[in-house]
Amino acid sequence: MLGLMRRDPDDLAFQDLFTFRKSFDDVMERLWGALPAARVTADLPPAESYIEDGKFHLKLQTPGLDPKNVTIEVHGDQLHIAGEQRQESESKTRRYLTREFSYGAFERWLPLPEGVKPEQIEASYKKGLLEISAPVAEKSVPRKIEVKTLPEEAPKKPQAA
Repeated sequence: MLGLMRRDPDDLAFQDLFTFRKSFDDVMERLWGALPAARVTADLPPAESYIEDGKFHLKLQTPGLDPKNVTIEVHGDQLHIAGEQRQESESKTRRYLTREFSYGAFERWLPLPEGVKPEQIEASYKKGLLEISAPVAEKSVPRKIEVKTLPEEAPKKPQAA
């Protein structure tokens, strides 16, 4: 029943736990600040792909990315996208309160759908979106197939024996 008891916030052991946690957080903040190379890889940028009007489209969210730091290659039926989100210069006087941005190198391998013409792939960057597109062969574009409703047959009458 000890776990269900209410703790007095003025309890010395309870306050020591909070002090220890704050000290631990301060040490970790100093350690991460002293070792910026410890954050080597960025999170993978989220992707969205679709086919519309006979074209394959792929979008990656990459806010703050410099397009000069991106490489796009085609390997068979795979699209290889690599880049690096670089952090602005570190400041010795800056004390972060929140730090959720991802910095570092990223790499994505995404399959190209059947019929994409790899020699016609184009890429552009605008408002934080890396957009890649290419025409798709007409025979590979999905087409809708209508389901026909057939008339129901009348039930057969039993034959007399």
